[in-house]
Amino acid sequence: MFVRFLVHSFWIFLLACSANALAERRVALVIGNDGYETIPPLYKAAQDARSMGSVLEQAGFEVTSLEDATYRQMAKAIEAFSRDLAPDDKAVFFFAGHGVQLKSGNYILPVDVDAGNEGMVERTSYGLDDITFLLGKHRSGFQMIIVDACRDNPFPARTRSFGNTRGLVPVEAVKGQMIMNSASRGQQALDRLG
Repeated sequence: MFVRFLVHSFWIFLLACSANALAERRVALVIGNDGYETIPPLYKAAQDARSMGSVLEQAGFEVTSLEDATYRQMAKAIEAFSRDLAPDDKAVFFFAGHGVQLKSGNYILPVDVDAGNEGMVERTSYGLDDITFLLGKHRSGFQMIIVDACRDNPFPARTRSFGNTRGLVPVEAVKGQMIMNSASRGQQALDRLG
């Protein structure tokens, strides 16, 4: 459902940007993680990422896709993606998978996240503030960051509780960025209905 909403929103965004379509390059990094090793798996995140990647390709974007990405794979892909941005580029970053809010901020989780304690989650996942900073540092024409990761706290109940029980706090976008989340503050986005 969220992907349908995004598709409609994205077409509006593309229409607004179409005046300079010939002078710009459109690039996207799309990540969908289902196969988590230490926390409950998801069932639709990779499918959502494939759907988003398809829509972006139809809109003329060069899409780099990752599924069931480890921390190392995500870090390398995000670094390469940000480093390759040019001033006139339109850039989209899309992530579907588990996310969590910790005291130090919001994190998107790779499939190999170490869920032993809060400190290990911070060290083995990717901070949303880091993504906005890294992409913003390479000022492109426009950047859209889409996070489909506002879910119930995915960490096992057998461990000491950490992380907020629901949702992600809003992230401050840098100039030229738009950030979209799949749910409002304190709400969860469902992996599947029923």
